[in-house]
Amino acid sequence: AEDSHRGMSIRQLISARRAHLLFLMRYGISGLLGGAIKIFFLFAWVTLLGFQRTYLIGLSIGFVVALLTLFLFQKYWAFRDRNARRAPRQLLSYTAVALSGLALNIVLLASVKAAFGYFSVDFFHGWYVAAEVVITGIVAVFNFSMNFLFTFREARTERLWHG
Repeated sequence: AEDSHRGMSIRQLISARRAHLLFLMRYGISGLLGGAIKIFFLFAWVTLLGFQRTYLIGLSIGFVVALLTLFLFQKYWAFRDRNARRAPRQLLSYTAVALSGLALNIVLLASVKAAFGYFSVDFFHGWYVAAEVVITGIVAVFNFSMNFLFTFREARTERLWHG
């Protein structure tokens, strides 16, 4: 990455760093929105509707709503990719990454629930939300890495880093 900055003026280097920082901020804000959507649906399913035994269904519903919202925000806002021809392929890749992240999320949340049960602590007494917030952060790092490297590769190389 440093080789790509050789020969750049200080002004160009500062501009490139600023673009990277703004990209991370846009990606982070859209990710927070998606995480909030997913956690809201989990909370509504468990606490408002009382479906504690099927809590993973609430998580999955939130996942689907967040998936579509996040894809649009991250494609068009974070990565500033206006190429509509790539959208179907990107959505497929984005969905594959997101499904991998959902699988990781389910395994981690079910494991935390089992650990709480082992210690006879009521998981659904607010702990499930705290656990999901932490797990969402872990999954977000995984999803970001995969989408940055694969899903939005062309947008990243065409526009984000080079104007």
